[in-house]
Amino acid sequence: MWSFVEPGEDGTVPSEFQYWSQEHIKDCILQLRMYEICIHDVFGFDGIDIDDETGNMKGTHQDWLTHHGPVVVNYLQALRDGLDAIQRPDEPRYLLTWDEFPHSWDPPDPTNELYTGCISFHKDYDGWHRCYEPRISALVDMVNVMFYNMDSGDWVYELVLKETLPVKAAAVIPKNKIVVGACSGQGCVSEQPIGQEVYNAGNGSAFYRGTMLWSATIDILLENSSSISRMGRAGNYGVKMPFRGKFT
Repeated sequence: MWSFVEPGEDGTVPSEFQYWSQEHIKDCILQLRMYEICIHDVFGFDGIDIDDETGNMKGTHQDWLTHHGPVVVNYLQALRDGLDAIQRPDEPRYLLTWDEFPHSWDPPDPTNELYTGCISFHKDYDGWHRCYEPRISALVDMVNVMFYNMDSGDWVYELVLKETLPVKAAAVIPKNKIVVGACSGQGCVSEQPIGQEVYNAGNGSAFYRGTMLWSATIDILLENSSSISRMGRAGNYGVKMPFRGKFT
């Protein structure tokens, strides 16, 4: 976070940053873009994952798709171009991945008093809702659907696995780009159904690009690697990993 802009009382957003030199902040932002690529190159990473958890919040005028979606498309394209520019001939194409909320494909329903779909916005609470920007699909190698951000009951998991992923998400993202973002124990926003991580691993391996775990660190340090062990057997881990960097 470099600085802030504060909306005016009439809702307009000034073009000047607060507190610091305008030009210096712009320079920092430009340097960050360059450093992203440099860091990737120096440390030999396989790619870059973008976890942009902005949503229908005040800063996006409660409409993420309209006001922040184009920004995302632009910076993803810049990162894709940058990664391709430093591509080494002896390695597969570097990965660019995107994290998405599990409700981003729920159709907008503004007249529904209980749930308005992906356009949902709660006053004084930003939340995890936004409508998916379909142009993202062509720019990234994987879209990680963040199951660990779900804060509802067991029925939501069933709905996401039976309808959201295979029907709604798959309509705008190739299934071989969808990753099931599983959680374990203290990595979950709300407690998930018993054994859910096994279903996530199995479904991710059988029907989609694979499964990730939030958080493997928590699972190893605090939970005796129990989820990693169960998910590994269920998801045939290791088979679908694209490549690993060489140790030097």
